[in-house]
Amino acid sequence: MDESHGSAVEWLVPLAFSLTFAWVVWQGPGFILTFGPQNDQLAAQFARTDIAKGFDGMFGGPADFIDWGALFLSPILFAIGVATVRRAPMEFESWRPADRVAVFIGRITMMLIVLLCAVMLYEVFVRYVLEDGTYWANELTLWLAGFTFLCAGLYAMQQ
Repeated sequence: MDESHGSAVEWLVPLAFSLTFAWVVWQGPGFILTFGPQNDQLAAQFARTDIAKGFDGMFGGPADFIDWGALFLSPILFAIGVATVRRAPMEFESWRPADRVAVFIGRITMMLIVLLCAVMLYEVFVRYVLEDGTYWANELTLWLAGFTFLCAGLYAMQQ
């Protein structure tokens, strides 16, 4: 296994996967409304929270080309990330294919921690400098912290 580390791929692929998969999860109701039975409450919720408003849905539903692109790009980025993950000098040396997945999820977790800190810094700046707090930042930090603890367990067990 190649022991070099610190390349841009090790940072960018987990970050791109995290952002792409976050888009897929946020826009998930659009996929449900495209293929599932119509639900007025879910349709109203999705119309209110849809990020990419103004684009026509594909396949007869509200999920647009950005949503479908993110859905198809997520597994591709995951496969690229698993294929390009490298062992750091301090990590366990004997690797199997499952270990590659665990280490890539560990890299995703590290990117989630960076995003978590960025959201917390934004919230502190907005609240104390601009005196206008946000509701979503606190909720997002709780969700990111929860996912961090869940994903970090797999990486810790691999090590």
